[in-house]
Order: sequence, then structure tokens, then C-alpha cells
Amino acid sequence: LLAQEIVAILWGARWADSGPILQVLALWAAARALGNPVGSLTLGTGRADLSLKWNLAMLLLMPPAIWFGATHGPTGLSISMLALTAGMFLPMWKFLVAPLSGAGLGEYARAALTPVVIALLAAVPFHFLKAGLEVSSGAALSLGLSYVIIYLLLSWCFNRSWLKSLLELVHGA
Repeated sequence: LLAQEIVAILWGARWADSGPILQVLALWAAARALGNPVGSLTLGTGRADLSLKWNLAMLLLMPPAIWFGATHGPTGLSISMLALTAGMFLPMWKFLVAPLSGAGLGEYARAALTPVVIALLAAVPFHFLKAGLEVSSGAALSLGLSYVIIYLLLSWCFNRSWLKSLLELVHGA
């Protein structure tokens, strides 16, 4: 959400064209993070062999995605990586999550996508707060903090069990 501002603050106006690339890479990282718990599931259920097979399949899919994306420049490359990762959501459920946990697609999608929906909802008031502000490190820090607060408030409303777990983790540390 602050990619343009971060680029302007850290690298200056000369790098302004890289803001959209940073935005897509942030989405790609978020999509990758959605699949991260599945690795723990495969190891926790003693099925590291499935994780190996999954990663070998990804090894076959990534080079063509990288090649295709790279033919369209840095933005194309970042978009192709995001598309590949997002496109693997359903196959990941079908071949890893469902067999190992018995979770239905709806249950898995709710668990994985609830934080995504909350993040998108938090972005709406964030854009109103961001409108008309001059780019500065103080403004970016204030905006980032306001987004975190909005996200936590929405999590209290729509994902309270996660927030309670987070608070327990923080208090236990």
C-alpha cells in the first residue's frame, strides 16, 4: 500500500517506476505466505514425500512462468510469479491439504483467505487517510501504523480467534 512512498523515500524519484513492481512482489509474497502452513502440515503428518513431489512440480512450472514473465519486463515477471502462486491455491488444497487434513475447500479457503479479506477491507479507509498526504518518512510511518490499527480492529471483529492467539503469543514471549 505504501510502495510508491517507500520507493520515493528510499531511492528517490528516479526509481518511481519500480513502485508498481514492488506492489506486485508484495502480493506475491503474501500469496506465498498463504501456502507456508502447508509445509508444516506435510511434515507434521509424516508426509514429507508429498512436499518433495509438490516442490518438484513447482520446479517444473516455475521456469516457463519466469521465462514468459521476463519477456514482458520486470513487471511482467512479477505478475507471472504472482499468477503462478495464486493459481496453485486450488491444486495445493486438492493434492496436499485435503488428503492430509480432511479439510474441505470451503473450510480451507475461509482459513486462508479471511486475513486477505481483512487486509483488503483495511485498505479502504487507508486510501482515504493516504489521499493528499505529501511523501515523507513521517507520513509513511503514520500511515503504516494507521493501517496496522485498522487491520487489528477488523481482525477483532472478523478473526477474533487469530487475534487472541496472537495476543497470547505476545504475552508469553
